[in-house]
Amino acid sequence: MNVRAALIATIAVAMGCGCAATQEAGAPFSAAARRQLVLERTTPAQVREILGKPVTITAGPDGRERWTYEYTRVSALRAVPFGRRVTVRQTPYERLVLTFRDGRLSECAYAVERYRTEGDLIVPAGSARESCGQPAR
Repeated sequence: MNVRAALIATIAVAMGCGCAATQEAGAPFSAAARRQLVLERTTPAQVREILGKPVTITAGPDGRERWTYEYTRVSALRAVPFGRRVTVRQTPYERLVLTFRDGRLSECAYAVERYRTEGDLIVPAGSARESCGQPAR
């Protein structure tokens, strides 16, 4: 489930009841796991062992394969049934994109987007991008 769909589903559930709802998109992955990746050396099998199954795998016409990992958690809370007050929160959205060429990791990009709550809305609060994967020695 993509992040937008998770957000919509979570808010819809919380708005219809006096309850809390939480939806996760993807699976968490750690910075330590990202540091194990080595450009031009790490194979898809090794990545699957380190990070697990990606959210999506796409193949390009040039023979490259792109694996995308993502994770965020969205929660909504309505304290009173059918009341107007809904509290919505989202953890940082993390996205890791790995590109393989000839059966080896050729590119690695990591991005994180942070959010804050303004009233009943979740709004962007900043983002950061970094390359990842250690260079082959």
